[in-house]
Amino acid sequence: MTSPTLHGIHPATILPNSVTGFNIYLSNREEERPIKFLANNQLVDEAECGQLRSQQGLQVFIEETSRESYREYLSTHSSQWMNDPGIPASMKTELLLECMLAKWQVGFQSTDWDRVVALSREISEQLTDAIERIGIQIPHVLEHLDAGTNPTVHALRTGIYCALLSKELGFDRPTMIELCMGGMLHDVGKRSMGDEAELASHVNERSTRAHPLIGFRRLCRCADLPMTSLLMCYQHHENFDGSGFPVQLVDQEIHVGARICAIANRFDHLTSNENPRMAYAPGSAGRILEQDKSNRFDPEIMKAWLKLLKTHLRNS
Repeated sequence: MTSPTLHGIHPATILPNSVTGFNIYLSNREEERPIKFLANNQLVDEAECGQLRSQQGLQVFIEETSRESYREYLSTHSSQWMNDPGIPASMKTELLLECMLAKWQVGFQSTDWDRVVALSREISEQLTDAIERIGIQIPHVLEHLDAGTNPTVHALRTGIYCALLSKELGFDRPTMIELCMGGMLHDVGKRSMGDEAELASHVNERSTRAHPLIGFRRLCRCADLPMTSLLMCYQHHENFDGSGFPVQLVDQEIHVGARICAIANRFDHLTSNENPRMAYAPGSAGRILEQDKSNRFDPEIMKAWLKLLKTHLRNS
């Protein structure tokens, strides 16, 4: 029988009194082949968890085909392993971003907009807590979330950048959550749902310029969506100098959340490209934003973003 392809995991993510939903394999450094330690759907007791964590040099694996089950397990027990001092902050960041992305990729495909909004709130609350507790930073997002142009990933990255920037600007936790939600939902008008023809009579521009209005119409009836998040969807392409769309707002007429989202959105487009080899490094993207003389962005918010970016790059 062919041995399964294995994927290494951190032993501290396996928690006592939990049911895994996947097989767990162990290997000591001197052993060539990992052996099965716990079987699928077996209850993990305290002694077994202690064994996983206590043996120096012990390597822990799951089957490659079980990674989705592992992510579901991590999501279910996130509050436990996020509070575990035995797991390094860097590992918590990587695991959390992986879990949030997997959850968002599934939920974002729903045509039930109330469900999508509720999921964006759930993820935004977890990400905001992680930003404050374990210090998620811009390089972490670039390292652990695919740098391609997948719209679902772009939405999640933009939401995280909005939350990070709002923290830099001194906003409180509830506002950070609303701004993260708005960043995650800002491009829902680009989702192909077959209703663009219905909206054509209301939109005289190309569909790419129509997506803020389409997104606004999709989300405006969602009871749990904050006004801040809704206006971020509608106004994130308005420019500070009045040259944007859909209604050419200017300066303070644009909601502060939309001004934040515009910068986060632009940074993510610079650092993610259809051809990854043409994507800008974060420092280069920062220099492009710093040298931008178009007056499209709020200068004070841009100053805060560049300060945050330089601090995070220096820390990394």
